[in-house]
Amino acid sequence: MKKIILVISTLLIAAGAYAQVSEEDFQALREIYETMGGKNWTNNSGWNFKKCTAADVKKYDKETGEGWWGITEIRDGRVGKLDLHENNVRGNFSPAFYKLTRLRSLNLEKNQITGSLSPQIADMDRLAVLILSDNQMSGTIPAEIVLMGRNAKTSAPKADGKGGNEIKVRLNKNKFSGSIPENIGDMALLHKPSKSTSLDLGYNELTGELPQSLLRLTEVTSIKAAKNHLSGTVPEGLADLPKLKYLDLRKNNFTGDVPQK
Repeated sequence: MKKIILVISTLLIAAGAYAQVSEEDFQALREIYETMGGKNWTNNSGWNFKKCTAADVKKYDKETGEGWWGITEIRDGRVGKLDLHENNVRGNFSPAFYKLTRLRSLNLEKNQITGSLSPQIADMDRLAVLILSDNQMSGTIPAEIVLMGRNAKTSAPKADGKGGNEIKVRLNKNKFSGSIPENIGDMALLHKPSKSTSLDLGYNELTGELPQSLLRLTEVTSIKAAKNHLSGTVPEGLADLPKLKYLDLRKNNFTGDVPQK
């Protein structure tokens, strides 16, 4: 009987630890909320730091409306997925995002986010989905972005075509400037097995030439860099990458043949 009680108690303790977030993640969420206009978010349900502690953070349940809006996954006490797209999130991209080191997916599309990406983006080594589209972010794309997602766990579809992950790196429709990191083609995340892998840098203010390293992205299904100020020639063979289904390089300053798919 004592063994049974002990086992049940252990399971209950483990379940509680699994459900709540760590104090580190809780403080990071607080910083994001306080510095990025959380009180005026379109939906900030659950985000109440006056009454809540780390133990109160729960993923959002669409059916009941309970939990913290935008937190769609918590694993082993860490936030796994955060989706605040089109939610009136404002202000500089908070450094607190880099503290959420177990994030697997971050979607901040269609907000009013400014600021730039820091080399600390490398700390987000589990991130397989980063969507910052349709904001006002600026500055250069840090070379350290190639380290982002290096430890992400992804999978390809099964033989029947079902399952598999989507890998998304979408920085489009911002004001990023400077050149594309020369070693972008060595980004481990973009070489992982998946159902689809997309890299979207379109509609920014990027300059320079397309890196030759793009030719090493043999797992990528979509590359977009339309409407920038890119120049030079397009690397020969880019359109022939084995899994590439979509290539959009329109509205740049390239010379020579500009392939599209």
